[in-house]
Amino acid sequence: MNLIFEMLKIQKELNQLMISNSNEPIGRNDFLVALIVEFIEFIDSLPWKWWTTKKNIDLWNLKIETVDIAHFYFSYVLSTVDNDLEKATEIVKQQLKFGEPIECNKDSCIRKYAYNLLTNIKPHEMLNFCINFTQLDLTTFAKIYFLKVALNKLRTHYQPTYTRNWKGQEDNQYLQQLLDLNITSVDEAYNELEKLYKAIVAS
Repeated sequence: MNLIFEMLKIQKELNQLMISNSNEPIGRNDFLVALIVEFIEFIDSLPWKWWTTKKNIDLWNLKIETVDIAHFYFSYVLSTVDNDLEKATEIVKQQLKFGEPIECNKDSCIRKYAYNLLTNIKPHEMLNFCINFTQLDLTTFAKIYFLKVALNKLRTHYQPTYTRNWKGQEDNQYLQQLLDLNITSVDEAYNELEKLYKAIVAS
């Protein structure tokens, strides 16, 4: 299975749905702004501040943030090729780099990366920093992507009674429990997530 193609296909469908429901046009610059804001959230989850007490790194939260950035990166790439999936897949394959771990534990190092990436904005380099800081491989990255899309579908499906607090823990945290499963699609992710949701919340 071509995981990058599958993720782009899903993102294209999500974008078409969101754009059709929007009263305003949504385009490349909008995706870029959203990506930058999400990247800043990623950086702000790291101990970059020299004037305050250092906080512990929540690696799982950073992986979720990375996938959130990926949504807008994929959208940005698709917008540059008129939503052509084949062309977008080739671009993403060329741009994304997995397996290049970044050792950056000092706050000065984090600030240096953030400064360089935010003053010379290249969407794929922002995402690559997040991917390799969290040491995600492509398979796990795709699995979390499928799970996050499934979670958003679950949130929508069970409105208006849905709560993101599952017995005292945020719903995003429960996605970790499903990482060991062989999930290769949003449908598979949704089925497993819905069973977990019913077992925890509806019990």
